[in-house]
Amino acid sequence: MSRYISAALAQRIRTSAQNRCGYCLSPQRLVMARLEIEHIIPLIKGGTNNESNLWLACPLCNGHKSSKIKAADPKTGKSVPLFNPRTQIWADHFCWSNGRCCMNKASLCKGFRLHKASKNQKNGLLEVLRWLQPLP
Repeated sequence: MSRYISAALAQRIRTSAQNRCGYCLSPQRLVMARLEIEHIIPLIKGGTNNESNLWLACPLCNGHKSSKIKAADPKTGKSVPLFNPRTQIWADHFCWSNGRCCMNKASLCKGFRLHKASKNQKNGLLEVLRWLQPLP
């Protein structure tokens, strides 16, 4: 399958995602690189270029997610699907508390390595989150 995504489709995704990373919620204006159109289910795992499988991700989150679609739940050790920013609500799965990523339910900070972010990265993300409006 071709990796080509039309400019019109890319713009619809950017608008739907409110120009924010679907995983860490960093807005484009605070990310030093352009947010990337990310395949929620990677092409090599059977994903498509359909709009329903595409979202925005910052290069850091996209690189950590890579081609993963599942990771081990740190509480149970069971393999569970990674967070899907298109169909799930961020606040139902993640939170920031005292500069640390915490998980609600079985969502995985580990899948995106949010738990290994440096203190400066965590402080930066906390600052970003203070300024963000809640997602609808």
